Formats: sequence, structure tokens, C-alpha cells
Amino acid sequence: MASQIRPSFARPLKIFISYARVDSKYREELSNHLATLVKNGDIELFEDSQLHAGSNWETEIDRLLNAAEIVLSLVSANYFSSSYCLKELNRALERSKSEEILLIPIVIRAVEWTATELHRFQALPAGGKPVSTWPDTDEAYQSISMGIRALIEKHTLAAPQPVGPKPAPAPSKAPARGTGAGAAAAPQKSLAATYEAYDYENPATRFFRGRQKEIDRLCNTIRSGKSSAVFGLQRAGKTSLVDKALEKVAPLNPVVVNIDMSVLWPSFQRVLDFFYVVVSELAKAENKDPLTLQAPLNEAYSSAYGVYDLQNKFRGILRQSRKITGRPLVVFIDEFQDVELAFQQARRKDTHMGFDAGLMRWLGQLLKEKEDILQLLLCCRYHATDLEQRERMELFKLIDLIPLEPLDESSARLLIRDPVAGAIHYDDEAMRRLLELSGGFPYLIQYFCHELVRGLRGPQRDRVRRKDVDDCAAEIAGSDMSEPKFRVLYEDYERLNGGRPWKVMLCIAALAKEERQRVPFRDLAAYCRGHAGLPDQDLLRKIISSLTAPKLILEDRLSPEPSYRFGPELLRRWLRESGRTQEVR
Repeated sequence: MASQIRPSFARPLKIFISYARVDSKYREELSNHLATLVKNGDIELFEDSQLHAGSNWETEIDRLLNAAEIVLSLVSANYFSSSYCLKELNRALERSKSEEILLIPIVIRAVEWTATELHRFQALPAGGKPVSTWPDTDEAYQSISMGIRALIEKHTLAAPQPVGPKPAPAPSKAPARGTGAGAAAAPQKSLAATYEAYDYENPATRFFRGRQKEIDRLCNTIRSGKSSAVFGLQRAGKTSLVDKALEKVAPLNPVVVNIDMSVLWPSFQRVLDFFYVVVSELAKAENKDPLTLQAPLNEAYSSAYGVYDLQNKFRGILRQSRKITGRPLVVFIDEFQDVELAFQQARRKDTHMGFDAGLMRWLGQLLKEKEDILQLLLCCRYHATDLEQRERMELFKLIDLIPLEPLDESSARLLIRDPVAGAIHYDDEAMRRLLELSGGFPYLIQYFCHELVRGLRGPQRDRVRRKDVDDCAAEIAGSDMSEPKFRVLYEDYERLNGGRPWKVMLCIAALAKEERQRVPFRDLAAYCRGHAGLPDQDLLRKIISSLTAPKLILEDRLSPEPSYRFGPELLRRWLRESGRTQEVR
């Protein structure tokens, strides 16, 4: 499966359904199940009824297809035998390659579709199981609808809002830098393209820099046949790191099963659904029809022997595939912490052989057995540790844990410079100030530079000076519109350990009134006892270690007693100026 592209769209997303006319029944049923998304304003369906009377039919179809942001291909034998459908598919593939659309195969009837270009895309329903083969087709369409909804959540953004007050004809006070009335004329298109190069809303795959130590460590883990989990904050580069490592170990020719759990969790209601996804990739590696590997799993699922028989069948398929292909199997689960959503879904529906923590414990057992039939690669946010303990998955102790810290200085400088190389020049003082304020966090670097370059004004707007950096920092820290941007950095800690790390972070911010101010442990312990309900110093030390691991908080040991300060100075400033520290006062 190809990694899904990550374009950003505004709702409602325009969806084009490509289908063979003899499959109209499936198109109508799917449209009915997507009706709630239409009613909620999430999507707009392009229907045949929108074709203009008297117009050229093919031209109108092209018009709708070219305007779409999501294309659903209803896959069947009839689809591949239709010249019109193949023409639509080819156009959709072109637009997908240029990252203009999301292309989603919807498998409605059994056909060997994995030998086509569509095999690179994640199909729905779960595991590419044809809609026509589901005992209850409503469940199949529900799986499709939930998968599409998850993709919409993943790929849509609110319309970008400028930092600071909106322009007004007669402002009562000076507008924020570069945003209000009286500001210089809007930047030319070329400048807009420049600041948009800092795409902070999406992973910095194109400008992924550094992390060589972590890449080498992960490559060594993969080559040795072991499993690993990469931990980091949101948009720290976890997925890009794994992608780079998989590129480097390409000579091993592993069979890679790529599962973005943040998108696909609605598809995993049963253990069987997870097994389907894995064996579908194995079938491609063996040049087989996926149904040949799914059949024994279906038989075990329907038998009276329960989940153990299903697990044994799956283990047998893994062993046999390794013998046939001689290739290692790597199951890469991105956004692993979102398995919790699938667990909750299965419990809520009381699903037979539901997708649950028992599956994770069983996968851990496979790793313990060291048969060399399965490797796991996980990308996790920090609150996954809470989930692992709560669900007693006992998985992390079996695999190599790789934490992602901020970028080293040279890599951070490249991330600042490269996206706008040749268009914008940063003075050395400006560069150093950016590093101090961002703490070297990739996401914060991109967000800060996006706002900084967007606000450049005057005849020398191709040059960034320290004053520009400080002015932009003051604007960001003082804006109530910045909360969603900073939340990316601290959201995990609101959820981890009952939200205690978040409270400790606020306590440090409340005590650190000056830039780079160190807060002694004794003062922090006293403040946390009185304002955060944390009288236990051992617990406090444990919580602090969870904040120092990603270097959001830095520990200084210049004296027998440790002291603490913020890594990204801009985060400290925003917590204070936004009033968030009032929560612990």
C-alpha cells in the first residue's frame, strides 16, 4: 500500500464516484450511507443528476472528475472491463500522483484488483473484503463511511486565520504586524508560495532533516529482525523517520503492511479485519488472489473453536508466506495510540472476536517466540504508554523504544533555511533567535517561520533580521488564535497520567517569569503541592521525567538540586501571556 498523501482541503470535500453502470445499485447504496456526511456539510457528492441536459456527457464527467477532491472507485470486474471507467481511473491516478486528490478503492465485488495500479492505495471496506461478500452489507457500508469520515478528519483544515485581529476599515488600535488595516499591500503570489513552503500542518517529509542516529538505530533493528516503537510529540517526524529507514533497508525487500491507525481505526472491528489487511499484502507478495489467503481465516472465524483457531490459522499463513517469499514481514502501524478508538468501538458493539488488547498481547507472544515471521514498527505519541499499561498489552517491553528529541542545531538550521532557499535570507542573529524560541522542535520551527515570512514587509522583505523574529514572537504569544497551534506540543500531556504532566508544565511556566529562568526542584515541589494537588515528590520526579524526555522541559544540574526551564521559550511565553497558567494559581 502506498502511503496516503496528505493534502489539506476545506469542507465540504467534493467526492466523485467512479463506477460501472451495471453496478449502479452499489453506487446508490453507498450514496445513502454517505448521506449523513452530506447533511453535516463534510462532503458534497457529484451525482449523475448533476450532468447538464443537452451537454456532452463525457465532457461533463471530466468536469466533475477534475473538480473532485476525493475519488471513490467502485471496484468490480465490470469496472475494469469498461473503457469509460478506465479512462476515469487513469485521470484519477494522474491527479493522485500530483497530490491533488485522495483516491480510495471501494471493493464492491470480488475481482483481482491487486494486480492493478489501485493496489498502491488503502482500500475499503477493511482488508479490501468485497461488499458483496459481507453477511450484512450495511456493516460493509458502515465500514466504508467511517473510513471516509476518518480520512476527512485527517485531511481537512479550517480556513487559515491570520495571527492577530482581523483587518478593519478604522481600527481603534495599531493592527497586528502585517495583518490589520494600514498594513502594506498583500504579498505577491510568489511570496505567498514562499511562506507556504513551511507546511506546519503536515509532516515535513520533503524537508525532513537530521535524525541520522535514530535512522541508523531503526535500520539496525529492522535488519536484525527485531521490532521497534518510535515515540515523539505530534509532528516531530516519527512517520518520516520510519519512511527513511524503510528506504535504507529496501535491499532486504521486506513485505511492508502500512496501517495509518488514525485513518483506518473504524475499519478494525474484529481481529479478522486486522488479519485481512496483513494477508492481503502477503497475497500480493506471493502473486495470489487475496481471497485464497482469506478463505481459511473466514473458516476459522465461523468455527466453534474461537479466537485461538483463528490465531493459529493466521500464524500458519505467516510461516508459509515466509517460506514462499523468503522476505521479512514488517507491519508498520502509524499513530499506534489510536488503536484505543478501535478497542472502544468493538466493546461498544460487543463484536464477536472483537479487535482488542488481546490481539496486541498475542502479537507480543509472536515476537517472544522469535520465529522470524513478523516484525512490528510502531509510531506512538507519548500517551500510548498510558494505554499500554491500562490495557495490559505488555508490548513495549518486548521492542526497542526510540524517542525523538528536538533537532540538533545544524539540522534545525537546515529546516529553517531550505524551504525558502534562494528566496529568503536569515541573518545569523535571526537564526540563533529562532532556535532559542523554537527549542529545535520541527513543528514549532515551521509554524514560527510560516508566520514570520508571511509578515515580512518593506523593501527588504527577502531578509529576516532578529527584530523581525522578536516582533513575530510577541505577536504569536499575544494572540488568542495561537491556542490550536501550541496545543500540538502539549496535548499529549493533557491526556497522559490523568493530566498531571500538563499541570506540572503550567506550574513551571507560572514560576518562570523570565526567559530561560530556571525553577529549582524545591520551589517547584512546593508550588505543585499547593496548586496542582501533587504532594508526592517521587511522583513529581516521575512526571518531570516524562516532560524532560522530549525536551519540552530541560533539566539543569548546575548544583546538587536540579532545576528546570522550558526548551521552546515561545511555549513558556504563550502559556503565560494566554493566561493558561491561571489554571494552577
